Amino acid sequence: MPPMLLVHGTDERLWEQGVAFARRLEEAGVDHELLRLDGAPHGMENWEGRPEWSGYKRKLVEWLERKLANGGR
Repeated sequence: MPPMLLVHGTDERLWEQGVAFARRLEEAGVDHELLRLDGAPHGMENWEGRPEWSGYKRKLVEWLERKLANGGR
């Protein structure tokens, strides 16, 4: 499996599903990270213009740089 980055807002009905998915990935030994956006609703379009949530963009770039530098690990 390729590394996976899960980005979820905690104020959405799918938050618990994302947490459960991350747990299953852990059990399966998949390299993954769950990026939690406290209080954010579902959908990136809802995060635009909100400094408390827009940091996911920088974190996504940093995550990609790390994974690509390490050959996907």
